[in-house]
Amino acid sequence: MTVGEKIKYFRNQYNVTQRQLAESTGICISLIKKYETNRTIPNLHHLKQIAKFFGIVPEMLDDEKCDITSKKAIQKWCNRQINKYEYLKNAFSI
Repeated sequence: MTVGEKIKYFRNQYNVTQRQLAESTGICISLIKKYETNRTIPNLHHLKQIAKFFGIVPEMLDDEKCDITSKKAIQKWCNRQINKYEYLKNAFSI
């Protein structure tokens, strides 16, 4: 799924209109519409605002490998992220 498709998916899952998402995030509705139709890609600031609204990490919206429609797929994606973190932690002795 694209970023725009994921935004629309979450918005529909939470039963939120584009206007409500726009007002809650401070992003103009025309941009929300452009994001959902993949006419433009959200900048990092907007991606973070949208993710925060839905209670997720921005990477879930941005990573096309993250299948948000399946709990099992989300868990698998999260485990990959944890493994990446652990690898970097060990590699740099953080």
